[in-house]
Amino acid sequence: GYNSSRSYPTIYTADGAAWLDVIRLPMILDQMIAKGTIEPVIAVMIDTAPDRSSWYSYNPDYLTYLRRVVDHVDNLYSTRRRPEARLHVGTSAGGRATVYVGLEQPDLFNNLATLSPSFNPLSYFEPYFSGRKRPNPKLKIWMSAGTYEGSIYQDAQTVEAFFKSVNIPIKTVYLHQSHSFGAWRECAVEMLPYFFPFQPQ
Repeated sequence: GYNSSRSYPTIYTADGAAWLDVIRLPMILDQMIAKGTIEPVIAVMIDTAPDRSSWYSYNPDYLTYLRRVVDHVDNLYSTRRRPEARLHVGTSAGGRATVYVGLEQPDLFNNLATLSPSFNPLSYFEPYFSGRKRPNPKLKIWMSAGTYEGSIYQDAQTVEAFFKSVNIPIKTVYLHQSHSFGAWRECAVEMLPYFFPFQPQ
């Protein structure tokens, strides 16, 4: 239903192949848009670099690449070219990259969804925890973690407490599940209306 006469918000995912083939984001979006649960969106599923661990580990090269992708998509499609109309979403290490993107490039992304984020090493956040740096107050965050995920679950609670302490809107969902695509598929359905509720024309 893409129509160049209107403008659309955009979703950018880390681990694009997983969102396409395993989480099946296109099917989820088609169903939710058809039901009027969310407004129409453009989804951009970005594959990882060959060294995934390094690519998503607070890597400035990822920021540079992501900015190129956003510029490319904005030039090709009728997007809302504002940070509050863009969502970056990721799972596990891609969830770590998601929060990194929001803290380092708030001019591109105000909306962040991080599912089972692997924040290790948590030392990246020390300048924020100590108050030497402050996150952009326009950030809006959705985060999930499983109670069986050990340090991922514990670190998510730490990061949640920090964002709440500086009055950043954050919605958290803790599931009695482990580190799994099934959990992330469930979370995607719950997360999307938080950012893109249906808006009658």
